[in-house]
Order: sequence, then structure tokens, then C-alpha cells
Amino acid sequence: MSKFAHFYKLKPLFLLIRDHYAMVSLVAFSLCNLMTGCNPFEPLRPDSAELVKLGWAKQPKCPKVPEPVYCYETLGHSVCHSAPLESQSRLNSYYGPQP
Repeated sequence: MSKFAHFYKLKPLFLLIRDHYAMVSLVAFSLCNLMTGCNPFEPLRPDSAELVKLGWAKQPKCPKVPEPVYCYETLGHSVCHSAPLESQSRLNSYYGPQP
């Protein structure tokens, strides 16, 4: 007989099961908190302005100006062009100078 066999005889089986479930529940609760964003280090996380200031997120020196886009409705979906078409009746949306 093992020297630890008497321990299991003294402690009822439902107490062992209850302790096991308590431990598993504690581990599951801790993992869920960490995975869902309950992060205790949240106040220490830098924001985007601080990242740019520190040089981690460099901004382009001259931002590119987007090209104009003119989108027209068709039977199935919208079709976009870089220049306006003659017929403006099907114009859905546009970015750029007004056609």
C-alpha cells in the first residue's frame, strides 16, 4: 500500500471532486478574463498619438490625394469609373469634383 493511500481514505470523494471543479473553474475564469480584454495592463498601453510621437508608427511626409471615383448603378451592381460618364441619371455616388 502506498504511503499516500490513507489520504484518499480520509477525504470523502465529493470533496475531491468539488476541489477539482473549483480549480478548473478558477483557471477557466482567469483565461476568459484574459482572452476577452479584461487586461490589468490597459492603462499602460500607449495610444496612437504616443506611438507616432515615439516613432513606432511613421506618417508619410506628403499624403497621397485619392483619385476621383464616379460610381453608377447597373442591373447587378455598381460600376465605378475614374471619369464621369455623359449620362448622370444612374450616378450612385462619387468622390472628387462634381460631374
